[in-house]
Amino acid sequence: SQVSPKNFIKERILSETKTLLRYTDQSIHDIARAYNFKDQGHFTNFFRSNTSLSPLEYRNNIIENDSEYFARKAEQST
Repeated sequence: SQVSPKNFIKERILSETKTLLRYTDQSIHDIARAYNFKDQGHFTNFFRSNTSLSPLEYRNNIIENDSEYFARKAEQST
């Protein structure tokens, strides 16, 4: 099925911002500005409406899950 240009752009922005939130310490404000959101609040609303999490909640969940994953891997290798 074909994706509309609007949905394609939305999914691309979500994918790229998720990557930045996961792999960089770039501030949410700077990420919002880099993707031309009016302000951090608009970016947060966009992100939450598409993921059910704020950007900060997403970042914290990723860090927590990654930490748990690496802790389990370390335990398994000992």
